[in-house]
Amino acid sequence: MNNFKCQNCGECCGPVPVTANELTAIKEVISQMPKEEIDRLKRQKRGAFDCILLDKENKKCPVYEVRPKICRMFGFYVGLACPHNDVMLKPREAGYRNMFGGDYVGIMGFDIGWGDLIG
Repeated sequence: MNNFKCQNCGECCGPVPVTANELTAIKEVISQMPKEEIDRLKRQKRGAFDCILLDKENKKCPVYEVRPKICRMFGFYVGLACPHNDVMLKPREAGYRNMFGGDYVGIMGFDIGWGDLIG
């Protein structure tokens, strides 16, 4: 890999397409969160394309350990460039086409809302 270090700016956090397996993992993490934390996250103001899970106040992802593959790829792949990273892998070097491994069920904040995560 390269020496890229995330600066936690949140610029890559949305829109976030997810697979069924990713959504299941996200729901599991959300189900373990205190209601107060979920309510705090839900009240945060977000831009139209921000991921609904992005903790804007702390610039952190509450489901980071199970974040979708698309999130893991930001900053490292052509087409998913980070403004703070000038070294990216080429798609053919990274096996880009086989990276996702599942059918997408929707995009966080557009097709998938808080009601789908905690409902």
